[in-house]
Amino acid sequence: MDPPRPPWRRLRSLDAGQQTHQCSGLVRALKKVHLRRLAPGIVGDYFPDQAPWQLARKEHICRGAEPQRHSHFFARDGSFGLVDQNDQQVDNGRYRVSGARTFRIGEVSFHYQVDRLLDHKILGLKPVITRRMRRQALAHPLQFSDAGWAVAVTYPGSIWKRVRCGPWC
Repeated sequence: MDPPRPPWRRLRSLDAGQQTHQCSGLVRALKKVHLRRLAPGIVGDYFPDQAPWQLARKEHICRGAEPQRHSHFFARDGSFGLVDQNDQQVDNGRYRVSGARTFRIGEVSFHYQVDRLLDHKILGLKPVITRRMRRQALAHPLQFSDAGWAVAVTYPGSIWKRVRCGPWC
């Protein structure tokens, strides 16, 4: 199967017409894949002035969360990245198709599906979280992990749309 033709960009922002995600949605996504213990290390974008160990002590981890505009993208040249609220690329990597409806970013695999919604093609993503990834993540839940990162990238409810290239592609 051919890869989803880029560029695709996941919109996550406070701007009108773009999707706004909440901290609670990310925590629910982690809980759904039995990785809730990773939440303090994953929801930091919502709390730029707090460390994961501080968030881990909160009774309600998302209380006071402040959404920040940013989006992820896939570009034609095989690059993948994240653009922050200042339209600066702050994360980068390469993706490659590795099988039917599967691609990889680094060592992490994702299943994908392209659908139509009215006049637009949309991309759906689901992370492939291996036992090894889960075990490593849960051994050090406040540290960066491929498993936590994969859930944050695919963020349930996200809409990935084909868009014109910006400065990021």
